Amino acid sequence: MTLKSDKKKSPSDYHRLIVSQFCDFEKGTYGAKCNEAIKAYNVHPDPDFWDWMFINCNFKVECPSFFTTQEGVELISNKKKLMKMNYKQVLTSVEMRGKLGTDKEIRKKKNLLNFIRDGKKES
Repeated sequence: MTLKSDKKKSPSDYHRLIVSQFCDFEKGTYGAKCNEAIKAYNVHPDPDFWDWMFINCNFKVECPSFFTTQEGVELISNKKKLMKMNYKQVLTSVEMRGKLGTDKEIRKKKNLLNFIRDGKKES
């Protein structure tokens, strides 16, 4: 699923994505969940944040109105901080220079094809 594209998504696209990404499918409740997603999107109207959430968050809620509750607002603020955090690449990059040890010599057994090709038997 590609979320970043040349076409700009409308708020109604985000409402549908909020329902499909964060809610389990239940027959007959899609319209009500879309209405709750509209309220959740109006509380947090940042499209870049929602794009980041769709890619990086893998959890399900009962309904999108969770994002308007106190617990949901706290979760959203923590996720926004996480989104804005920049990790330093220096800590994870390791540079190896030169060879560290000697190579182990491996003697391979000759099979029939190698024997025919070389004409010698391994001693």
